[in-house]
Amino acid sequence: NYEAKLEFLVERLTSLLLVRLLGVAASPGTFPDLSTSSICRTILVQPDAWPASISMSVLEELQAYVGRIMQWYRLYVPYHNAEHAYHVTISTNKLLDLMLGKQFGQQAVPP
Repeated sequence: NYEAKLEFLVERLTSLLLVRLLGVAASPGTFPDLSTSSICRTILVQPDAWPASISMSVLEELQAYVGRIMQWYRLYVPYHNAEHAYHVTISTNKLLDLMLGKQFGQQAVPP
């Protein structure tokens, strides 16, 4: 159903944007680079790297924000629907990962 699909998309996008928010909110040098994999790996290995400014209330606010935006889309409208918005965001994230991640031992592009 539409509501379940929308909730799934909102949850996924909120998680992705939370990782990006962690990268921005953390002190410089906290993560080896600002790719989502480096941010997640660091937080899993060093939970104290989680920025204090990113609280549960920030997460809830981010999820509500993403939910409001996604509700503006209609899931079953051809092309410009919630799934399209989701795919655009995922593709944009992949481009950011390619630009912000270290490749072949080179230093990452500074933010």
